[in-house]
Amino acid sequence: ATNAFSNALDVDPDNPEVKDFMKALALIYPQGKTNIRTIAECREYLRRNPGDQSAHRRLADAYLANKNFGEATHAYAMALQIEPTDGLSHLGLGILHMSLNRYGDAIVCLTNANRNDPTNPDTYYYLGLCYLKDGQRAMALKQYEVLNRINENSATKLFDAIYPRLSRGAYRVGQLPTGGCGADSSGCARERGIRWRYN
Repeated sequence: ATNAFSNALDVDPDNPEVKDFMKALALIYPQGKTNIRTIAECREYLRRNPGDQSAHRRLADAYLANKNFGEATHAYAMALQIEPTDGLSHLGLGILHMSLNRYGDAIVCLTNANRNDPTNPDTYYYLGLCYLKDGQRAMALKQYEVLNRINENSATKLFDAIYPRLSRGAYRVGQLPTGGCGADSSGCARERGIRWRYN
């Protein structure tokens, strides 16, 4: 639906029938209503202001939310061409790669996002998830340790992803994973800055 709307907008952006088409799509696909309107607004705005980096990023975010990965990739590339150090564009592109299970590419993008915006907790959260999916649990834990200092809620979500059985109370005292730290797993956890939680 979004592709069809985009094609119609490209052909004749000022045609009132195209605008009616957009409204019809919003009614037929209510879950995409906001994104379709955002796409339309951004595209119209960018026709008049092609150099507005934040508008390219908003357009990319809307395409990504609609799972239109090709258009989202192009829009993020345009945003980064205008402002190569924009952390939010690198973050969005990293989430896009992660959605497609391209974890290596996602890690590169998210590392760039982190370098350009080191205070954004989302970069640590998604980077931790990507490392975990890529089989690099130790690196995922490093992201958790940093995240735990800046956003406890996001840190908890990442912890639960790293140790899902532990977060559900599946381990008993004495059965906590030690990660090679020996028998005193709680002491090891304190050394790493990790607060084990169990029932």
